[in-house]
Amino acid sequence: MSECASRLLKRAELDGDAVMTALALAVRAQERGLRAPVEADRDLARAIVMLESHEGPRTEAVSAHVQCCVAAESRDLWELQIRHYDAAERCLDPDEDADGRLAVLLYNRAELQLNWVAALRELGAEEEMRERAAGARDALDQAEHPVMPESWRGDLSVFRDLVDAMSPPQGGASPLIRSAEGEYRGYVHLARGLRAGDVALARAHCDRAIESIDPNTSSRIYLFSLALAVELEARDVGQQTAGLRCTRELVGRRWDQRLAALASMQSLIDIERTSAELEQHAYRDDLTGLANRHALARFTQGMLARGMPMAAVALVDLDCFKAINDGHGHAVGDAVLQRIAGLLRAGVRDQDLVVRPD
Repeated sequence: MSECASRLLKRAELDGDAVMTALALAVRAQERGLRAPVEADRDLARAIVMLESHEGPRTEAVSAHVQCCVAAESRDLWELQIRHYDAAERCLDPDEDADGRLAVLLYNRAELQLNWVAALRELGAEEEMRERAAGARDALDQAEHPVMPESWRGDLSVFRDLVDAMSPPQGGASPLIRSAEGEYRGYVHLARGLRAGDVALARAHCDRAIESIDPNTSSRIYLFSLALAVELEARDVGQQTAGLRCTRELVGRRWDQRLAALASMQSLIDIERTSAELEQHAYRDDLTGLANRHALARFTQGMLARGMPMAAVALVDLDCFKAINDGHGHAVGDAVLQRIAGLLRAGVRDQDLVVRPD
């Protein structure tokens, strides 16, 4: 995967395709992960900024936004993930068969909200947890969409039961009637443990949850189940245990690390935005927004690197333009140049470049 990401990145940069470059960077950020976290963060920040300039439907843009979410998932950067799932949904092409991709986006957005609620319940942030639980229910409501596969609907029902068990809605939660089976049977046991009135029964369900939940694929809920087990143990003995104090200390530190990672990522994004703006000024004509001669040189170097055997160049000159400046003023002349630039941009292919060299 690392080699494939590097090859994709090289080709996308040669092609000048910002969306594909962002996709490759997001994949490489996942590959670098814990092995090279600083470089991984820079890749992710760069991918995020490159996607900010994209508008309109495009399948590759959907994939790029989703890969940014995956790269941010390992450090619980939920705020970032939600923005990119929303952006990915806006990039879905209605002319294509996008039902499967929409289902994935709705499902993943609901699941990350569940993880967020669990982290806040673990932290003991009651008010914030209630607000986030309301957001999770909204996401689960949106996921009740005709495109959602029937098997996934069962998962989403389990998610809702667990959200309601952690933070009961107004009017109370629905009865827990779902059997503890399938991939998310541990989540069912967690919901039952949270709602059990008897501590011994709650501990039994929590122990089953710990046994059933995969710590690799559901790491956030697995950590929550461990914290809940310590909490129930302390409740059973009737006093605060050393294990409970240790768990709360570790939970607090992990939350602080999450907030620090979020702040660090936002700073990197701001730096990348500034760099992108500076690069845009370096390669763009300020008046028309067209590429300048520096951009033309970079573009032709990319063509040569790709081994393109030939290219076409069209030279455009505006007749009597001096008369426009002399007769109507330079402000009108500038407006004419901007209008002509827009017409030229609209009349070429995506892989072509319109340049104002002087």
